Order: sequence, then C-alpha cells, then structure tokens
Amino acid sequence: MPSHQNLAIPFHLGPQETRRPIASVGGPMRLLLGALDTAGAMTVVEQQLDGPGGPPLHTHPGTDEIIMVLEGGPLTLIVGDEKLEVAAGGLTWIPRGTPHAFSNLSGAPLKMLGIAAPGGIEQPLHDQAVYMNALCGPPDIERIAEIWGHQGKIVGPPIL
Repeated sequence: MPSHQNLAIPFHLGPQETRRPIASVGGPMRLLLGALDTAGAMTVVEQQLDGPGGPPLHTHPGTDEIIMVLEGGPLTLIVGDEKLEVAAGGLTWIPRGTPHAFSNLSGAPLKMLGIAAPGGIEQPLHDQAVYMNALCGPPDIERIAEIWGHQGKIVGPPIL
C-alpha cells in the first residue's frame, strides 16, 4: 500500500464533480474519495454501467469492499459461491479475500457506489481502464494481473 504522509483534509464535491479524473470501462466513473484524500483509509467511486461487462472473478487480499446500487439495476454479483441480484438501494459487503465479480445484465444503465478500505485501488482501476480502452482484441489476463500487483488476484472468469 502506498505511504500517505498527509493528514486527511475535509472537502466538498458537487453532484457532477470528481476529485481527480479517472478512466473507466463500461460507463463514466467519478472518484469521490481517494487514498490521498483519506490518509489511506478508503477509496470511494461512483460508476455508471451502461451495459453488460465487469471485472473477472477476483479477490483483494488486503481490501474490504462495499458495493451499493444507487439507481437502476439489478446488478448481478457473484460473492464467494453465491450469485446475487442487487436492486437499487441494495448493498453488498465483500470482506477482504472473498472472490467477487459483477456485471450489469439488467438491459438498462445503472449507477453504483464502490467503497474500498483501506484506500488505494483507484490507481489500478484507472490503469486497467486505460489498458482495456486501448484494446483491439481480448485482454491479456497476465497484463491485468500485473496492473493490480499485490492488490488483486484474478481467480475466475467475468460474469457473462
């Protein structure tokens, strides 16, 4: 995890503002809080998913996550061995080390909130999106694993 020497400082974001630009796959993403904003405590992102697609089944050995569907849905999630359909207003807690994946199979755009603690996943999220958006063919799983390094491990296929 990166070193965070600065103390967290309060700030406010308006409804369409982002803390810093962040690349995304599947729809627009806003970085609401990053590791640098919270002295490493958490990362909070809002993402719109316009259609099917999402990460492959993966784990974060040192990061707990919350996924909440804000609008639209349902969002299809696999958490451990369970397949879930999370409707707007629903929340899923994903303890560190738990295999998980998600995809918008609803047929309409949805908006979700992702919270990760401790923070720091915003840089691999950004780097992965830059890589995926430049592809002309299927992704190289080894390249994605390299992007995530010690922060994530791919353990299965995406939800199709």
